[in-house]
Amino acid sequence: MSSGLTPDQQSAIDPKKSIWVGASAGTGKTHILTGRVLKLMLAGANPEQILCLTYTKAAAKEMQARIIEVLGSWVQLNDQALSDAIENRTGTVATPSLRARARTLFVEVIDLPNGLNIQTVHAFCQSLLGQFPFEAGVSPQISVVEGRAAERLERDALGKLYERANAGDAGLRDALQVIATEAAEVSFRGLLQSLAYDPSFILNAPEAALDTLNEVNARLGLDPDLTRETYLETALSNAAIHRPVADQLCTLANSSKSTNDKKLGRKLAEVLAVPEGARFESFDLYASVFLKNDGDLPQKPLTKSIADAYPGLVDHCRDEGRRLQEVKEQAALYDIARRSYALTQVAAHWVILRNEAKAQQGLVDFGDLIERARRLLEGETSDWVRFRLDGGVDHILIDEAQDNNADQWAIIRAMASEFFAGESAKDVALTRTLFAVGDIKQSIFGFQGAVPALFPREGDRYKSQCEVASNPFGSIDMIESFRSTATVLALVDEVFLGQNAPRLGAAKVLPHQAFRKDVRGKISLWPRIEVDADADDTYEPRQETQFARTGKAELAKMIAQTISEELRTHRPLVARNRAVRPGDYLILLQRRTAGMDMIVRALKTAGVPVTGIDRVTLGAQLAVKDLMAAARVALLPQDSLTLAALLKSPLIGLTDDDLTVLASRNRGESLWASLSNMRDRSPFSEAWQWLETVMGRADFESPYAFFEAILSEDGGRERLVARLGNDADEMIDMFLDEAVLCEASEGSSLMAFLRWMDVSQNDSKVEVAGDTGRVRVMTVHGAKGLQAPIVILPDTFAADNHNRTDVKIISLAADDAATRNPSPYWFWTRDKSERVGPFAGPALERTVEETEENARLLYVALTRAE
Repeated sequence: MSSGLTPDQQSAIDPKKSIWVGASAGTGKTHILTGRVLKLMLAGANPEQILCLTYTKAAAKEMQARIIEVLGSWVQLNDQALSDAIENRTGTVATPSLRARARTLFVEVIDLPNGLNIQTVHAFCQSLLGQFPFEAGVSPQISVVEGRAAERLERDALGKLYERANAGDAGLRDALQVIATEAAEVSFRGLLQSLAYDPSFILNAPEAALDTLNEVNARLGLDPDLTRETYLETALSNAAIHRPVADQLCTLANSSKSTNDKKLGRKLAEVLAVPEGARFESFDLYASVFLKNDGDLPQKPLTKSIADAYPGLVDHCRDEGRRLQEVKEQAALYDIARRSYALTQVAAHWVILRNEAKAQQGLVDFGDLIERARRLLEGETSDWVRFRLDGGVDHILIDEAQDNNADQWAIIRAMASEFFAGESAKDVALTRTLFAVGDIKQSIFGFQGAVPALFPREGDRYKSQCEVASNPFGSIDMIESFRSTATVLALVDEVFLGQNAPRLGAAKVLPHQAFRKDVRGKISLWPRIEVDADADDTYEPRQETQFARTGKAELAKMIAQTISEELRTHRPLVARNRAVRPGDYLILLQRRTAGMDMIVRALKTAGVPVTGIDRVTLGAQLAVKDLMAAARVALLPQDSLTLAALLKSPLIGLTDDDLTVLASRNRGESLWASLSNMRDRSPFSEAWQWLETVMGRADFESPYAFFEAILSEDGGRERLVARLGNDADEMIDMFLDEAVLCEASEGSSLMAFLRWMDVSQNDSKVEVAGDTGRVRVMTVHGAKGLQAPIVILPDTFAADNHNRTDVKIISLAADDAATRNPSPYWFWTRDKSERVGPFAGPALERTVEETEENARLLYVALTRAE
């Protein structure tokens, strides 16, 4: 029987070699990982001494289940069937001894105390710290804070940060004011969280980040004694402005018949009239005389009549324009320094307060796990730790290796250092090996600090180490895709291998080759939809909320109509030899925006089964809002606004006319008082009885019991689902889960649960796996690992938005080899495409090239609150 593996897969699972595999999605990465583990065990490797590192818990469980399933099936096969199975799965010709070994592996693995050693990187680091708590300086019962508990910790730290600023820390207060002008509160909290979990100097050495202004100024070549204002004042002083020429230009412009000249003259006169010491506020006005709005020099700075009469004046205007361009760039650098310093001040204070809270409670987060594990393996006790570990791991396999950041690679390097240190102290049946598989295309977003260039760079490092130690090493590029068709793969290649490749930052992107060469694919490129939002300015009262007529809304309708029509006409799905079904469609967006809501709503309106959004803000769901309103009214019925919302909700069901009667009865009393006075009249009597029952439970039942009674005993679930649709059912279940979590963490108080829900900003993930029988609408990141015959990409470009100001943070962290802590360089600029100062052109490239080993660029977008 021939092997079921391709030649590349056969080479990748060779247990005698360390292997570095570059593989795109659909090339069978999980298949070769499990095949390599099986072949290692068949070749004599101890199952307990094989370490597999994956990126998600789901991937770890899947790999574990696949291996157990194969080993379990081997026990039940006769000799011939077992020989065929071994050869098909591993490419190895089975001998009697190999079959005997295969039949014992299932029991060996089942008998392992903790099963096969297949873990996420974070879980491995946690177990490592648990093995060496004294050396790592942590509690033996180390506890990882995550989810709601982590969010509460961060929120409390932010509250203490505000208290510290208000208590008299003037520097922190000033820094907060700077940040507040650039970011809305939600964006600000998100930024702090991204910094906290980023392997940057703020995480590793927050105390050092408190004093960075001089370092930033030096990096940007700025005078530390100046600010943006003082610099601009100097640039607009009489000594800097050529007053005789400026006065002449002003006179000529005012006497000109040209409207543009007169406008220019008025601007110039206004600036010159401002006394020195206050001119910095007029810089933009002065610059507009000599520069265009985009900052470029105008082709004709003066009208023809003035230019012909005074040609020297034209040269002066151009010279002054060039000078002002330099001034603007330098002023922007002072802004960068001010914002950078403010950011590091606020972030460092927040990280310190958060770390203090974690230390008091004996907690660590995921960032701590990585950082402390790295220090454990590289610190003073590292030799002892590695000596102890040397007897525990013989083979390391790394899945999704492109997602590892620099610190995670440092941990792996330390773990594998003894593999290539000449003769191992252990007598092992096989050469100790390292295996990694990854796809650098998937790390272009820099998730958790991943950089596309790191994966191939680490491969080169291990190749050199293997050559020095005379250990076999193989580098394999798997380009044959078993999933997609040649048409689709050609489009992906065009994006990654064409002119966009340098912008993606990928060091080496592999091309694709379709395995199913005889299967056709289809790519439909729809034209961009342009809609004039002001075309229809008539107002008509609407019975239900509708989305505005925008390009995204029109696109959502088009998608829904297309899918609905294809389902109605039973469009053939040739590859599956049947007609299309709703579950065949997967709609992928870059991020969760209003466009995602529009698509889901359009599909529902068209009668197409759809899963809904894959991640929701639970507190924003209508069913949850109604249940929360019931709890609020039970605790404080005098809250008229909440009571009105509850009365109109499906839980009670009063109409607008009913509310009008209640509210107009006596405008001097609360809505609750009006309801009390009218409790003997229908339909208010039914509402009053329902509220009395609910209020009677509030002081005696736990949050879960309180809401479960409303939903079950009072029929609340049926009424909510009838009004809001089947999606409400899932939201209700998630809401009840939150009640259980709150009771375990905060106690059984209904008030505590309301606070728990109010302060939480965490989104809740809706699990969407495989074919659900409905159209799936997800983000690209959330759909990782899923597949579908028909994929729709609605937002393949970003529309221009002139009503919003985006601020980009550019971080360049150059590693200090002596301390292993990156030097703190944080720079802000308005847009990645409009870099200023040292970031312009070759200067940035030289900076990155000099620190190529550890440099990293990070872009974080903030939206200014309008």
